[in-house]
Amino acid sequence: MVSKRLIDIVVVAALVSWAGGCAPTPPPPPDGIVIEEAAIHLGDDEVKRFASPAPGGALLARKFAFSGDPAGPWGLRLTVRDVSSPYSRDFEKGMYRDEVKLNGHGLAFLNEYVDDENGAKVDVVIPVPPTFLKAGENSLEIGAGGNKNAQKPNLDDFEVSGIALVPLCRLRVRVKEEGSGRALPAKVSARGIGGTPDPRFGPYYLAARAGYTVFTAKGEAILNFPRGGSYRLTVSRGFEYTVAEFDFPATGGDAVQEVELRRCLDTSGYVACDFHLHSDPSGDSRVPIEDRVTCCAAEGLEFIVATDHNIQTDYAPAIQAVGLGSWLKSAVGNEITTHGPAIGHFNAFPLKYDPARPGNGALDAGGLTPRSLLDRVDSAAAIRDRVLQINHPRSAGNGYFEIFGMHPETLSAKDPNFHLDFQSIEVFNGITDPGQLDRVLKDWFSLLNHSRPLCATGNSDSHKCVMQDAGYARTFVRVPEDSDPARVRVEEIVDSVRAGRAVVSSGPFIRATMAGREAVGEMFAGKEGALSLNVEVQAAPWVALKSLELIENGAPVQRIGFPPSSGEILRMKQAFPLNPAKDAWYVVIVEGESYRAGAVTSARMRPVAFTNPIRIDADGNGRFEPAPAK
Repeated sequence: MVSKRLIDIVVVAALVSWAGGCAPTPPPPPDGIVIEEAAIHLGDDEVKRFASPAPGGALLARKFAFSGDPAGPWGLRLTVRDVSSPYSRDFEKGMYRDEVKLNGHGLAFLNEYVDDENGAKVDVVIPVPPTFLKAGENSLEIGAGGNKNAQKPNLDDFEVSGIALVPLCRLRVRVKEEGSGRALPAKVSARGIGGTPDPRFGPYYLAARAGYTVFTAKGEAILNFPRGGSYRLTVSRGFEYTVAEFDFPATGGDAVQEVELRRCLDTSGYVACDFHLHSDPSGDSRVPIEDRVTCCAAEGLEFIVATDHNIQTDYAPAIQAVGLGSWLKSAVGNEITTHGPAIGHFNAFPLKYDPARPGNGALDAGGLTPRSLLDRVDSAAAIRDRVLQINHPRSAGNGYFEIFGMHPETLSAKDPNFHLDFQSIEVFNGITDPGQLDRVLKDWFSLLNHSRPLCATGNSDSHKCVMQDAGYARTFVRVPEDSDPARVRVEEIVDSVRAGRAVVSSGPFIRATMAGREAVGEMFAGKEGALSLNVEVQAAPWVALKSLELIENGAPVQRIGFPPSSGEILRMKQAFPLNPAKDAWYVVIVEGESYRAGAVTSARMRPVAFTNPIRIDADGNGRFEPAPAK
């Protein structure tokens, strides 16, 4: 049976039920059918680190006898190393594809089960469809793919060993929302325990088998494990929800696990957005568009923008095809990746989608100056008031501030074309060095002190399904009506971003009110005496928090630690009296410690949240003129 972890992070553990158990299957050999145990070198070049340095050619062919039930389930287990990366454009163009065939049927490309060609051995288990097996003699072929250069042909060189047909345990995880009972888009991650290695279901760019994780759009995930291992599974739907964790011994045939997740954060009035995402049309991502939207819905996102490099992608048809129209809304965007010269990366949305034009209507990103960029974006925009965002501004080589050497205090640069006429700045980028967040926060504080109120956003910049989790970070944007993502209008998102009505987060949620109304992105007159900034901080039980800091005009004025959590959602409710002598802006920052569950696959991600500024017009003259902190 399944072992349930009854600890504080699993607040729905009592609702996890075992439904069915393992169906009987014919007794297989304990370790399956060994097809080839030795290490075989496929390819045409000598590789000294291999067990057999001399190349063995383009094809490994073996025959084996089978007398079991083809319905199984069965899997082909093998260990590979140095298989060509599936992320290369060569692979996308049909080159260096290392194919596995069973009885003439194409079973898989080995490339899709590895990450990078780095010499590490990877244990692979490939599910075998029942129709591929037959009673009696079966044939297995593994071929080394090559290039398409007739003058200088070349094969992929890799090593394969420990090939066997093994019985699998197929686990179906069904996910529902507590209370409503509706099936939830969700994410299921499995890690080996008790000496069992992590499973490798497939490449990091396919939602249905992304490394050790499976995403589902419709509330049912199917995971295939080799028998004999033990695994800890985490079922999640982003940090607005609880998680469920359970241990699973893969000892039988088919099993079913049912879980319920509860939406535990109150983010009413806000929609969860990710304004920086990549998919297959981008030059550096392999995620199919339907897989991208599945991952986003499974992480609890509600509004997403397609921002492939120099090409405009429309997620809307994929959202409808996968059946996610009630969960997710999208907009067409573009990560404008400048060149000749490189002046930075910039996201623009919403844009016109025109498949009849190059790049589906994308602007020409070559030969731009910061000024000419504005004109080209305006010509491509779908509405008059669009958003133009500075992406990862401090990234070496492609960050706008870094390229132009912007001084963090004066905001000046030597190039006269440098300007700051943007609507938003990506303060929190999910895949950059975590140290960049502190640097860009300081830049943003300086912008606010110089009356440049660019809206701070947080985005994942995800190029994969895992290790770059969609929605970590994300931007909660305030809208008039948030109960149905399908009814959210892109104009409402744009208006709120341009006004700074947004909260950035990778775990906690901050709600700030003043004078009985939402405060983030608003200005309040201070003539009538002291005002009270009322702050509430929520976090799911599996998100550990450390401290809250109140910033005034760029300087910390108060810091409060969080007590240890015992599973409560509301972590802090605090009133801050504000009575500045001069105009002042305030930002609330929450620092987290860790994620106490296996829901986040990015090792460098940490829980953080911060608001956009709350402004106090101290003299009540209707103008906001902040005095920078000393």
